Amino acid sequence: MEKGSRTMNVASPIQSVFHPTDFSLASEVAFICALKIALAAKAELSVIHYAEQGVVTSWDYFPKVREILANWDILSPGCSESELTNLGLRVEGMIATGPDACSSLVQHLNQKNPDLMVLATHQIEGLNRWLETPVAEPLAREARCPTIFVPPFAKERVVSYQDGTVTLERILIPVTRVIPPQLAIDYAVNLAKLLDVNTIEWKIFHVGKKEDIPALYLPTHEGWKWEKLARPGHPVDQLLEMAAEFSPQLIVMMTEGHRGLFDVLQGSTTERIVRGVRCPVLAVPVVSPDE
Repeated sequence: MEKGSRTMNVASPIQSVFHPTDFSLASEVAFICALKIALAAKAELSVIHYAEQGVVTSWDYFPKVREILANWDILSPGCSESELTNLGLRVEGMIATGPDACSSLVQHLNQKNPDLMVLATHQIEGLNRWLETPVAEPLAREARCPTIFVPPFAKERVVSYQDGTVTLERILIPVTRVIPPQLAIDYAVNLAKLLDVNTIEWKIFHVGKKEDIPALYLPTHEGWKWEKLARPGHPVDQLLEMAAEFSPQLIVMMTEGHRGLFDVLQGSTTERIVRGVRCPVLAVPVVSPDE
């Protein structure tokens, strides 16, 4: 496999999670989500901050993982590093330096080759200043792995900062025949199982005719309820309306990752959904046959 190339298999466990941070409130919300997933998966969590040349960044700004897990009653207060290791969780803090954030973060991303990336969105703050320069676009393009976009002020946070509990009772999955959606469903199901969520109302939503909903495999699980809905109209408008009505804690959708996530997002359905909803959006890239 060439350096930086990635393939995705939803049956494979998450072994590494990549989280860029600018130490804002938005990034804090995204970090808690990334930490919970990495903890459940017994994975490596890479937390990276870009510092402009000449700017000194203190390690004190990085999240205090052991303190957070102590608040979650997972570790004892003042525990040693070895106790954290015994959980199977490996946390690495990194400071990226260089002439620009884009090339520096992409370099670290390629080295880590993560299975999942968790980013704060730019609705209010977070990656806002990065998105004003060409950083998030090539970063997401290079990732070519599932990416969770976390808004800073969601109605309900998927993971509680106080005790680490997961709230994931409603999941919305928009589907279309243009991009086969089964991979998104499979990834969402695996994530729900990883986080041990036993009560979920799933909505499969298609803008168009109900008979045009593609054939899907929807696994049965005690406490899970699946419903298929379809409405005519403009895809983005209808999806935003459905999100407002259903109030999901997570939206999961396919994106054409082989063209680069933000090549698709630019003025498109996924970008407008990410900007328009108040819940995390999990974007699962299409895997082309040659990847």
